[in-house]
Amino acid sequence: MSVNLNNTELDFYDQPIIKDGIIMLPMDEIYKYIGAKTIDWNNEYKSIAMEYNGNYIYMMLDNKGIIVNGESYDMGYPMTMIDDVAYVPLTAIEMTITQNVTWNGEQYRIDIN
Repeated sequence: MSVNLNNTELDFYDQPIIKDGIIMLPMDEIYKYIGAKTIDWNNEYKSIAMEYNGNYIYMMLDNKGIIVNGESYDMGYPMTMIDDVAYVPLTAIEMTITQNVTWNGEQYRIDIN
């Protein structure tokens, strides 16, 4: 599966996957590529707080909820740990970075603009 950010293909150490029919991206890598700043990984609560472009984002492991600037939203699928890597559904990117995200199922290609 390829992931393109503004027409540049990204290189992932932990590869994006499809789990239960949901496109999942390695959370740390995708948000770093986009330019988000990790504020805090809370091991006790298994949660992440980060900032991107003045927006504050909070997610908890195994929870479909995402909080952006204090407002709660449903990602439709939870942030999930797979082989010790936190993965987020593609909808997390649409809710926090840009709604200009497309999936080409024939080419297994994600475009984020």
